[in-house]
Amino acid sequence: MQNIFIFRFILFITLSIVLFNVALAQDEIVIKKIFKVRSLSGSIENTNGDALENAVIEQLSRNWGKTIESTMTNSGGFFTLPERSERVYCLRVKKQGFETLLIRVAVNKRAKKTLVIRLPFSN
Repeated sequence: MQNIFIFRFILFITLSIVLFNVALAQDEIVIKKIFKVRSLSGSIENTNGDALENAVIEQLSRNWGKTIESTMTNSGGFFTLPERSERVYCLRVKKQGFETLLIRVAVNKRAKKTLVIRLPFSN
């Protein structure tokens, strides 16, 4: 009898964790493309091309783990995060009233592009 209770409790906890993770994933849009850019700086805009002030940009550990560093956009929608080397960085970009994006950015000093992210309005 006690084994059945323990099994049900473990099953409940496991299902709760799975459902919680699915709920979190539904609130974020993962962009599969890796953006090749010159640096971890750029601008955040809405889909109309208007600059977004106070958008939050978080550098995450690999596979969208914990937040390592974060910053906010200025009044012109621009931001800068420190980069430690030329590599792929995982970023979360969010602002209230807009969809949250998870993107990967490959920093390469020879790249010609700067990062411009357009956040879609949330429904």
